[in-house]
Amino acid sequence: IKTREIGFDVVIFQEYILIQILNNGIMKVPKDFLRRISIALCAVVVMYIMISKLSTHGKGFESNIKLKKIWGSTFSKNSSQLKDICATPSENLKQLNDNVTLNNESRGYHPLNSIYFLKIHKTGSSTLQSILQRYGDIKNLSFALDASSHLLQYPRLFQKNFPMKLKAPYSRYDIICQHLRHSDEVFDVLKPEGKAITMLREPTYNFISAFKYFDNWRKNCFGIQNIDKFLSIIENSTNIITESGKCANRQLYDLGMEPTDAKNIIKVEKKIQEMDRTFDLVMISEYFNEGLILLKHLMNWSFDDIVYISKNVQAKKTTGIDVTYPKAYRKIRELNMGDETLYQYYNKTFWNIINDFGKERMSTELSKFNQVRDKIQRYCIEEEVSGTNKQLDKFNKPNWVADKVNAYLLSKEGKDNATCKQLVTYEITYTNFLRQKMKSLGYV
Repeated sequence: IKTREIGFDVVIFQEYILIQILNNGIMKVPKDFLRRISIALCAVVVMYIMISKLSTHGKGFESNIKLKKIWGSTFSKNSSQLKDICATPSENLKQLNDNVTLNNESRGYHPLNSIYFLKIHKTGSSTLQSILQRYGDIKNLSFALDASSHLLQYPRLFQKNFPMKLKAPYSRYDIICQHLRHSDEVFDVLKPEGKAITMLREPTYNFISAFKYFDNWRKNCFGIQNIDKFLSIIENSTNIITESGKCANRQLYDLGMEPTDAKNIIKVEKKIQEMDRTFDLVMISEYFNEGLILLKHLMNWSFDDIVYISKNVQAKKTTGIDVTYPKAYRKIRELNMGDETLYQYYNKTFWNIINDFGKERMSTELSKFNQVRDKIQRYCIEEEVSGTNKQLDKFNKPNWVADKVNAYLLSKEGKDNATCKQLVTYEITYTNFLRQKMKSLGYV
């Protein structure tokens, strides 16, 4: 038994016994004394292991009992159910080797459980948020949540009093992953050991995605409802695009910059320097899986921890730049030049990190991860459907603009599998569940 895994008091006790033996000689220590000490030490070790296994944050038994009333069953069954999925044969996929299955991967180190994810709008952030929600759910971790909303007072700059107050002895949160507008006060409520990450997207696509998705934003900023009409107008005019500067550089806005500052290249460069000091990893949406592999290593996690099914994927996706409006796209890029500067810097930084990580190593891990994701998707998902499909249950139905995003019908096996249900649960539903769970655990 590695004494460092048992506890400080036990280590001191062992050292005391060893010193006594060395000082007095082994023959001078009564055998009966040694026998009693050995029995007592074994009892302490066994008790420590049992307590560690049965409790997370000291709430093990209580949480499982209470959560059955909330959801019908808990997601603590996740590991075994995920292992069952990976061991299930598929007609369309050859049986994976043992070294590809999720739960057989060795981390090598203890996983880190505290993380801040700045969820920037329209960057694929809902999918990454669902990964963190699922991870924290399995571990019974605490989340920084508003008392009723899925947002943390967005678009106000974050203040430390925005989340629900934790009850003693808890004082800081394990995970922060709701929509908020960044400020350094985030780190006043995150555990000190927590890592900080965010994700960026190519600004033109980010802008167009937001234009299609956010009705009020589109109406207030441009007064035009149709993306094709918008592109057609700005192709030969600058009036609308010039007057809409306050609606540009949405990614820098979520990072805490004011719209006027985002137009100033010197201030943008200072913001980038600040981000370099603040964030441990800046992912790139276009290379989402590569970013997850880096996240996996940053947090000492396994493939199990980062598996996902995409969320809030737009039903009518733009697959490329529309060549009909080349000037319009150039104007959108110029309008979002602050975001463009930010993106180009971190895109280059991202690939420098991958080069240091090793391209061949990355390719190997991606291959394993994609095999695992494919098998889980085949097991859990019957069909990808419109978010308005009447067969969807409450937990896997999009909570907002359901007519604009896709959703998933679970397979027969997936309907009875806690992991599958968790993987397709949408942001607001999951947030409400976690809020109720935290109350049940006595965190808030």
